[in-house]
Amino acid sequence: MWGRHSAAGGCARPYRRGVIRAVETADLPDAAALLVRRHADHRREQPLLDPLEHDRAVAEIEALLSLDGARGAVAIREDEVVGYLIGASKAGASWGANVWVEAAGCAGEKLPELWAYVAADWVAAGLTAHYVVVPPSVAPPFLSLGCGIQHL
Repeated sequence: MWGRHSAAGGCARPYRRGVIRAVETADLPDAAALLVRRHADHRREQPLLDPLEHDRAVAEIEALLSLDGARGAVAIREDEVVGYLIGASKAGASWGANVWVEAAGCAGEKLPELWAYVAADWVAAGLTAHYVVVPPSVAPPFLSLGCGIQHL
């Protein structure tokens, strides 16, 4: 049994050939590399998008982690970050008790497993409306979780 897994500081959760744990500052360069790669893939479909440089990707991820109540996790395989997901709640009655994973908030592999890891904390905190902003190529893992599509 894995025990209570928590992005807020609980135990790491193993998955086949790796582990999911809370994101740490040391993970940001690898997470940013995944975001740069995801954005480059998106630019092949949408060539008018601006390029994303590694330093800007690090800054965008740091900004997400600095939000009040932000939680995140990374998937690690053989000491390498292969996926990450970060979300935070937004104030405002129109969205209800919510969490948003913004455009720079996820990239790489194991997105459903990462979502499950951090969503346990969100739901326990009463944040039951979850939203994710991703390019269409990244939507399938979230659709497998039962998420719907709001905008294309």
